[in-house]
Amino acid sequence: MVNAWLLERKLLDLVESPKVGLVVETGCSYFSSIAFPDLVRAGLRVTRLGTSSVRYEVGLFANDHDIASAQGHSCTCT
Repeated sequence: MVNAWLLERKLLDLVESPKVGLVVETGCSYFSSIAFPDLVRAGLRVTRLGTSSVRYEVGLFANDHDIASAQGHSCTCT
């Protein structure tokens, strides 16, 4: 999801970039179920931006709920 978001906004170039980002940590906590035909919204944010690393957090929301059904994170470094 993060790479798709970065690619769509031309913030990541898999062919021309001299650097490669490695995912070094991931995690997810589930709070409630989501099932078909629920509409799923995802929120993405950067919670830490270092000189060679980034931590992204994702929240998944079912239908019009304001409370996340799941929250996850990934840490990437170059």
